[in-house]
Amino acid sequence: WASNTLLYLLLACLKEILQLGWNFDYVMNISESDFLVKPLEAFEAHLRTRVGKNFVATSGKEMLKFQDGQGMKKMFYNCDDHMYRVGDRNLPFGLQWVGGSDWVILHRDFVHYLVTSDDALVRGLTNFYFYSIMAPESFFHTALFNSRFCETFENDNFRHINWNKGKHTGACSCTRSIDWCGCSPHNIR
Repeated sequence: WASNTLLYLLLACLKEILQLGWNFDYVMNISESDFLVKPLEAFEAHLRTRVGKNFVATSGKEMLKFQDGQGMKKMFYNCDDHMYRVGDRNLPFGLQWVGGSDWVILHRDFVHYLVTSDDALVRGLTNFYFYSIMAPESFFHTALFNSRFCETFENDNFRHINWNKGKHTGACSCTRSIDWCGCSPHNIR
């Protein structure tokens, strides 16, 4: 968790999916904890009404807080499977630096752009995120917002996650900001 290698794993998987020649419209990363709360057919039908859209949930108006909390202004280096903070850095000027959830649903055209494009945006972001923690939580968002695909953005990832912590939330009462124990899954009644 938080290693830059997760981003490169996701990009390698996206590239392999394209190379396999599968006929697909969307790629959705899921975890072992994901489960449907509606029929799969209903989700597929919804996606058919939004063809070409890319679903990435952002942190909304809290972007500066997100950038600081995610360490985007810090430089990290991965060595021996550990991410070490090695210094401070500025976010490169001229881009909308956006982030949120790393659970994304990407359209085939955007996936193709990310893994085959050699333009300055993709190269620059790939290099920037090589020295970042939690890279998938903003790489896809920032690439989407700053590319020709910006108008395909949908602020959703079709997940319900309870991020509330504390005694009265039904979750564990750990208050350390980095510890998300008990936040999700959560009973929905």
